[in-house]
Amino acid sequence: MSETTDPQGQHSWWCSIPEPLRTRSQWVVTRDKKPIKPETGWNDSGNQFSFQHARRLAEEYGGEPAYTLHADDPYVVIDLDDVGPDEPTKVSEEVGEIVQPLGTYTEASRSGTGLHLVCEGTQLPDRSVKGNLSDRGTIEVYDVGQYVILTGNQIGPYDTVRDGHRARDDVDDVLSDLQREYLPTRSGSVKTVTEQSQFDLTSVSRDSVSVRVEDVRRTLEEYAKDNHPDAQRTLDRWDSLAGSDCGFPSASEADIALVADLAFWCREDAQLIDDCFRASNRMREKWDEAHYADGRTYGDGTIQTAVRTNYDTFSCHYVQHR
Repeated sequence: MSETTDPQGQHSWWCSIPEPLRTRSQWVVTRDKKPIKPETGWNDSGNQFSFQHARRLAEEYGGEPAYTLHADDPYVVIDLDDVGPDEPTKVSEEVGEIVQPLGTYTEASRSGTGLHLVCEGTQLPDRSVKGNLSDRGTIEVYDVGQYVILTGNQIGPYDTVRDGHRARDDVDDVLSDLQREYLPTRSGSVKTVTEQSQFDLTSVSRDSVSVRVEDVRRTLEEYAKDNHPDAQRTLDRWDSLAGSDCGFPSASEADIALVADLAFWCREDAQLIDDCFRASNRMREKWDEAHYADGRTYGDGTIQTAVRTNYDTFSCHYVQHR
C-alpha cells in the first residue's frame, strides 16, 4: 500500500487515486454509500464536482468522495467483493490471476474485503454486470451509471490506470476475456434509468470519413478480388446470417468480430460502422435494444468496444461505388 501527504501536511489515501481520475469533474459525495452532495440527480454531470471540491464537501459533511462513471469517459471499474480475509493483500490465487494480467490501478475497498480495479475499456453489451468467482466472492464490471467510492488505498505496484483491452502483448483482449469468463450472458434488454439515451455515437469516433456504405462494400470486394484475406473475411462476416455464430462461441461474438473488422475498414468512424452493420445480413432487432442502464443500445456498446480495441485503420483510397 502507498501513503502520501497532502498539501496541508495531513496523510490522505485520496492522494493515491490516479491523476487521470482526479482531473475529471465527475465526483459526488456519499455517506454510508448513499449520495449526499447531491442527494438526488447525482448521475447528472451538471450536479457533479471537481475532485478537490468533492474532497472539501466530504470533509465538511463527514462523507466520502465517489467517482461517477460516464458513457463517454474511457474508464471501467471492476469491483471484486468478499474476495479475501480482512487483510486485502492476502487474496486467492484466482483473484491474483485477475489482477496481475490487467496490471492496472488496484485498491482495497472501504470494507477491506474487496478490491477495486480501474482501467480503460468497455463493458461488453452482451454480458450482465455481475457474476460469481469460482473460489469466493463476486465480480462486477461497470462503465456507466454507477459511482464508486475510491479509497486510494493502493495495493501492490498497481498505481497506474492502464488499457484493459491491451494489457498484455500475448493476449488479444484481457478485459473482454475476463468478462466472458465470469459474467453471464445477458438474455435481453435492460431497464434504463433514462427514457432516452443521451449517448452520442459520434463521440466514439476517432475519425470522420466522407464515404458511403456502398463505397466500403465496393472497396472490400475489389480487395477480395486481389486475394486480400482480411477483405474476404469481412465480406464473409458481412454476408453471414443474422444471429449465426460463424464459428464463434456465440452470435454476439460474431457480431463483435464483424464490427471489429469494420472499425478498420471504416477508419473508426462510428456512424459509418453503424451504417455498414445495418446494411449487412447480420442486422437484427437486438442491435437497437437497450443493454446499458444509461440507454445505450447493444449496437452502441458493440461499436464502442470495437473502436477501443482497434489497433490499425485502412489507409488507402476507397473504391467509389458508381
